[in-house]
Amino acid sequence: MAMLESKLLMDTPSVEPRISLQPASEKEYRLIARIALPPRERQRIEQAILRRFMFECFPETEPHTAASAAD
Repeated sequence: MAMLESKLLMDTPSVEPRISLQPASEKEYRLIARIALPPRERQRIEQAILRRFMFECFPETEPHTAASAAD
């Protein structure tokens, strides 16, 4: 990016990930992650980030099965 800036004589936006946490209410916060991604890989990477976040923050104690849901 630095080479482009010097060659084109312009400032480019930062490509470093940025995260902000905003209170939405007394019990709710919004987590906003800004990440530069190639358009063709955006959906796959977004889903991988969400899955990992949910797994890390809300691990399952027991596996859920269709049989236990029917009981």
